Amino acid sequence: MNKRILIFLVFFGVINVTAKENKDVIVSIIPLWGEEKLALNRIYNDLNTSQFKLKILKFYITGITTFKDERNVYSEKNSYHLIDLANKNSLTWHLQKGGKKKFNTLNFQLGVDSLTNESGARAGDLDPTKGMYWSWQSGYINFKMEGSLEANDNTTKFDYHLGGYQGKFNSIQNISLNIKNSKVIQIGFDVKAFIKMISIQSNPKIMSPSLKAVELSKLVAKCFRIING
Repeated sequence: MNKRILIFLVFFGVINVTAKENKDVIVSIIPLWGEEKLALNRIYNDLNTSQFKLKILKFYITGITTFKDERNVYSEKNSYHLIDLANKNSLTWHLQKGGKKKFNTLNFQLGVDSLTNESGARAGDLDPTKGMYWSWQSGYINFKMEGSLEANDNTTKFDYHLGGYQGKFNSIQNISLNIKNSKVIQIGFDVKAFIKMISIQSNPKIMSPSLKAVELSKLVAKCFRIING
C-alpha cells in the first residue's frame, strides 16, 4: 500500500475515533460535605456540637434524559446507575452519543421506576447482591445512607433505606438540573445539606416504604446541584 494512502487512512481513523468519543458526555457524581468532597468513615465536626460519620452511601440515578429548551434531544438506554461512595468506578460514566446534540437541561430520577420494580430483580446495577433490593413486594431501595451522629457524648446510629413505588408510598423523585457545560457534567450531592434538614435523633431509622420515606426522599432530591458551571 502507498505510504501516503496509509498515513491518510490512519489519520482519518484517528479523527473518526476522536469525533466518536466527543459525542459521549461524561457524567460524574461527587458526594459533598458542604463545599468539600465527602469521604466514608471520616468525622465531620461542623454541625454545631455534633460529630457526623458516614458508613454507607448508595443511591440509584435512572431515566437520564437531556433537553434543549424543553425539547428532548437524548434519552439514555437501560438507564440504571447505582452510585456507591465505596466504589469510585460507580461515580463516573459516559452517556454514549449523548453529546451529539447540544442541551441545557439534564433530567433524571432518584430511584427505580415502578415498571422495573414490578418486573422483579434484574442484573447489573439492579442485581440484588448489590444490597439495594428488599423483595418483589417492596422493590428496590432508592437511597441508602448509614452512619452515626455524636452529640453531648451520646451516639445515635442512623439507617435510612428509602424506597417504595406504590400509591402514597411512591418515593421516586424527578430531578431537573440546568446545564452549561454539556460535555463534562459534575453533579454534586450535598450530604451536609440533607442532614441539616432532618432530625436524626428523633427518627434514626427508616427501613421500609412509608410516608416518612417519601418525605425524606423529597429532601434528598433538593441536595443535588451542578458544580462545574
